[in-house]
Amino acid sequence: MGQDSIEEVSVKLKNLVGVESSSCVTAIDGDAVRRFNEAVVGDPIEGPAVIKFSSQDSSKNLVRVPPTFLRSLTSGHFDEELYIDLPNILDGGSEWEYFHRVEIGDEIAVSTLLHNVTLKETRSGKMLFIIWDIKYSNCDDNLVATQRATEIRY
Repeated sequence: MGQDSIEEVSVKLKNLVGVESSSCVTAIDGDAVRRFNEAVVGDPIEGPAVIKFSSQDSSKNLVRVPPTFLRSLTSGHFDEELYIDLPNILDGGSEWEYFHRVEIGDEIAVSTLLHNVTLKETRSGKMLFIIWDIKYSNCDDNLVATQRATEIRY
């Protein structure tokens, strides 16, 4: 079976606008936060995500969960078939809103909703702009953050 055209993919996805994935719950792990901080800042015990308690003993420093850490969490699966059979992908950016701070040990549920699909003609050819709404909630069912992410496929 051959690859679908971008127009066919656009029609399939437009029929699924409003569909939401299941939730995937992840416990916020201190080691994962330290590795994330190291990758972003270059040092797991330095940078804006660390609260310094003592300059003598850095092992007592408390590592905070940076807001951008949420981007590393996985969403649940969709019941509908949302396979996008286009070979190229670009990150079109994200808009975030934060409502509650996330702490190490928190359990965060992530779900994604297909918000919008637009097919555009560009100088580079036809491109599919896919907008996802992503919700992050804690175990008390409080909304921690939302993300509106744009994915560009061609």
